[in-house]
This record gives sequence, structure tokens and C-alpha cells, in this order.
Amino acid sequence: MLLLTTRLLAFKQRSGLGLKKATAAALALTALSGCSAIGMSSFSTGQNPFATPLRILTSKDFTRPVKWGATGAPARAECAAGSKVVAGGSASSDGSFVGTGFADGTTAWVVPATPKAKAEAFASCVSVAAVGSLFTFVSAKPISGLAVAQCGSGFMLITGYGRGGAITASWFEPTSYWVRGGAMAYASCVKSDAGVSVKHAWNRSQHPKTVYAGCGGGNAVIAGSMGNREWPGPPIQSRPGVASSPGAPGYDGWWTFSNAANELTWAACVKI
Repeated sequence: MLLLTTRLLAFKQRSGLGLKKATAAALALTALSGCSAIGMSSFSTGQNPFATPLRILTSKDFTRPVKWGATGAPARAECAAGSKVVAGGSASSDGSFVGTGFADGTTAWVVPATPKAKAEAFASCVSVAAVGSLFTFVSAKPISGLAVAQCGSGFMLITGYGRGGAITASWFEPTSYWVRGGAMAYASCVKSDAGVSVKHAWNRSQHPKTVYAGCGGGNAVIAGSMGNREWPGPPIQSRPGVASSPGAPGYDGWWTFSNAANELTWAACVKI
């Protein structure tokens, strides 16, 4: 108390104010100093209290409609209202070539069929309101017959496809999807810190028909792809499944089917 009185008298003499006014001014400056110190302390931590919390994806964030088409007609797996498609898979009733399929806008995954077979489409969909901002599609036109769809900074690739021209080769890289032959390249990308991991597997013999990349225990597949620069796709078919059989339903990993000399399958996985 004696120290405070001494400081007030000294402030009164320097300021030329009366004791009452000097006391009020000194208290105001003390309060302002305290606020400034608090403000400096909060910013010195490097934390932004208004930042959006990190959103880690799990399998519960995805719906997976599956649809067979009529013989000779495309199969179309539709996302529910309020959802958008982020990836998809393909199959055919007779093992014929149907490729990867493609996203039709933001609402469905479409797989073409040969005239005498049925196609099957698999879609991975997410709620636009809940996690839609974590995903984006990018595309690129071909230059001299090669198109490269590149995910932006902070994003990683989960699947891709070519459309709008011939596809002689296609392959997957961590942040880009490549298409050779004249078609456009499309890449589906997710935020790199959203909890998606990518697993891969090679064939165990020459001239493979099927290669399975498993996500591992406690994980589920949301997307997949085939090929690298040296051993590209496209696949005959590309679909989710389980390790026991290429035709068995499930989401433990990703199957690709091809006649390539070497085959590399990629699986994009999240925690269950």
C-alpha cells in the first residue's frame, strides 16, 4: 500500500494532475498494461483460437452405393442427396474390359459396358456439409498426348481416370494422375492431413490377372487405382473387396484386374 501511494504521488508530480485525476489515470494505465501483457502472452503461444480443428476421416464418413447396369448399358452408382462422389470402382459380368469408370459431375460414378455384358459401378460418397471441403477433383488437358492432373499443395491423390479420348496408358503417383493417348486426366484429391493412407501391392507372378492391396486391420478402403510410370494401366476392372476372393464383397482393400506383365495396385484407406 505504501509503495502504491508513493508511486501515485510521483505520478502526480510528473503529470501535473490533481491526486484524484492522477489516481484514475494511473489505474487506467495499469489496466491497459495488463491487457497488453495478456494479449502478448496469448499470441506468443502460436495458437489461433479461431482456427478450424483438424478433421480426421473414418469409414463412417463414407457411403458406398453399388449398382448393376442393364446388358450393354452403363452402370451408375448414385450418391444420396447432400453427398458428392469422390471415388469409384468397376466390374463386369463376364470379365470384359470396362476400365476404371468415371465421375459424372459430383453425383455418381459411371462404368460403361460391352454390348453383351453388364457393368457394375461402385461409388464412394461423402457428405458435402460434413467433410466435402476435404476433397476436390482436378483435371488437365493433354499436351503432346500426355495429360497430368496434379493435386494442389496440401492434397494427395486417392484415385484418377482418363476421359474424352484414347487411353493407351495411365498411372498413379502420390499427388498426380497421368494419362497417355489423348484423353484428359482427372484426379480425385484429399487433404494430406485428413487421415488417409495409401497402400500398394505388386503381382506375385508374371502376366497377372488380379492383384490385391489390403488396407490392414482396423482400416477400410475408400478408393483405388493401378499402375506406375514403368508399369502403367489402365486396368480391365478396378474394385473394392476382401483378400479371400476377387469377387467377394467388402472393403478391406482394392483389387485390380489386368493382363499387364507387372501389375501394381494402390489402395486409399481410412480407419474404421
